[in-house]
Amino acid sequence: VMGDLAFEHYKLLRQRSAKDGADTSKETMQKIASAREAARSSYAHAIKLDVKRGAAHRKLGDIYAWNGQTDQALIKYGDALLLNPRAPVPHTWISANVTPQQCSSYYEDLGKRFLTGNPADKKPAAVFAWYCAAAATACKKFTKAENLYEAAIQFDPAFRKGYYYAMYSAYFYRKNEEDAMRFAITYAKIAPKEFSDIIRAVPDDEREPITQLIKYLAKQALDQRLAAGCRVLNHVLAGILDTANAWNNYGFMARESGKYDESEQAYRHALEIQPTSGQLMNDLGVILHFHKRDPKGWKEAEKLYVAALKAAQRVLDDGASSIQERQTARTTQQDATSNLKELRELLEKIKKG
Repeated sequence: VMGDLAFEHYKLLRQRSAKDGADTSKETMQKIASAREAARSSYAHAIKLDVKRGAAHRKLGDIYAWNGQTDQALIKYGDALLLNPRAPVPHTWISANVTPQQCSSYYEDLGKRFLTGNPADKKPAAVFAWYCAAAATACKKFTKAENLYEAAIQFDPAFRKGYYYAMYSAYFYRKNEEDAMRFAITYAKIAPKEFSDIIRAVPDDEREPITQLIKYLAKQALDQRLAAGCRVLNHVLAGILDTANAWNNYGFMARESGKYDESEQAYRHALEIQPTSGQLMNDLGVILHFHKRDPKGWKEAEKLYVAALKAAQRVLDDGASSIQERQTARTTQQDATSNLKELRELLEKIKKG
């Protein structure tokens, strides 16, 4: 606590002295130095009393960092990380104040030391593998970086977004489509929404190439008859684009893969976006009619088929409809008419027992 108070005073004095026209007299500089030394000595004494007090190591590292003593700061941040790999040390500062190769070696060495001292608890070592992977990328050692991202995930599955960075590295840096697809499909199977959210958070001008990559990989998976892979990548794509067409494509691939609950939810979401689409009404009806097969679902399917016929007719009656819209409406009419006839025959048989 004494160290915290002194450190806050030190930072305040430093910030004041950095302003234009500030007092930079010898007396003021001595006050700054005294505040820094008070904080340093307090944290050092706390560590002497309890060497496992990680916060004291980290804050001592902060003092060295503020004072431009990079080597000493790295030592204390390392001590804090060895006690608790998830300690809030300034990883961005570390990477900015050493070369990429030094950064890679720093985290690699910490990781080895942690695993040597904690052989029974490897999970926290994911932190070291993660930052070592980022440093390896900066060193343009892309295959090593991808392997390290996978290692981080093996240590702790919570680091699964490493699959995204590994995919990006494999495709955009190494031009390896096979590895990029493997990473993308693996991540999409585990956490499709998280995958989509990461890409949606990318700035607009950078997002488009990544979105196109997911589209491309989904098509490649389809061409290679990787049905499950195509389905999960279309799920990610639907989350990125959030259009009726994208959710419709995912719903279709889910249906073709036998994932009828997923298909139903995809079609429902597509209808929320485009509630007047007769095609989507019919597609959802098909899932409820032929695949879910329960009385409640059949009744909803019947309503959907009727609504699909009405929606299709409205398109055909509208003189402003495009040729493509008319073709889709005619196909919807044919499919919904046939499906409705078959469903009503089924319902009649059930009614008669």
